[in-house]
Amino acid sequence: VYVKDGIRDERKRINELEAEAIIDEIKTIIGSRKFEGRSIGVISLVGPQQAKYIQDELLFELGEEVYQQYHIACGDASTFQGKERDIMFLSMVVGPGQGTAMTKREYEQRFNVALSRARDRMYLYRSIEESDLKNESDLKLKVIQHFQNPMPQRDSQVEHLIDLCDSEFERNVFTKLKEHGYNVIPQVKVGAFSIDMVVEGDNDRRLAIELDGDKYHPPEKWMDDWSRQRTLERVGWEF
Repeated sequence: VYVKDGIRDERKRINELEAEAIIDEIKTIIGSRKFEGRSIGVISLVGPQQAKYIQDELLFELGEEVYQQYHIACGDASTFQGKERDIMFLSMVVGPGQGTAMTKREYEQRFNVALSRARDRMYLYRSIEESDLKNESDLKLKVIQHFQNPMPQRDSQVEHLIDLCDSEFERNVFTKLKEHGYNVIPQVKVGAFSIDMVVEGDNDRRLAIELDGDKYHPPEKWMDDWSRQRTLERVGWEF
C-alpha cells in the first residue's frame, strides 16, 4: 500500500499517515465477520516508535478487550522473534530522502524475521517508491520489489507452466488438474522449500500438493518429505 505524502516526523520518529492507514485497515478487518478469530501483528521496519504509536492508538480506538480478542501485537522485528500472527502489517516508516540504505547483515536478519511472521496475509505500508531508492542492495528496495512480484515463477520466463514440472508423473497430474479447470502452478518456492504444485482458488484459498512415489521420492526420503511438510503446515499451508 503506497501512502501518498507520507513522511517521518524526525523528532517523534513516527510516520502518522502510514500509521493511520494501518489502523484504518485493522478496524476494517475487525469489523468483518470473515476475519473473526484471526490474530494481527504490526511490525515497524525502521525504529520501534512507529509500532508504539500504532499500539497506543489501537488500544484507545478499539479498547483493550477487542485488542486482546484479536491477539494484536505491535513492535519491531525482535518483538516477533519466534512468534507468528495470521495477518501481519509492515510499516516502512521513512519517506523520500529519509533514512540511510539498509544493507548491513543485522538489517537482513531483522527483515527476514519481519517477512516470515505471517501465516496467511501480509501488508506492506510504504511512503517511498522504487525510484526514491538508488542503492540496489537496500533491503527497503528489495522488500518493495518482493511485494510487487512475490512469485516470480509465474513470469513469462517460462512459456508453458507445465515445463516447470520435474517429472512425467507431475506433468500427468498437472494436465489432469488443468483439464478439470483448476488453476495450477508447479514448483512454488516457499522460503528454502519448493512445493510440487499449488492449486489456487477464490478468496486467497490455496492447496499444496506433494506427489510422492516416483523416483524423486524413494522410501529413504519419506522422513525428509514429512518433516518439510510439517514445517510448511505450521505456517498455514494445507496439503
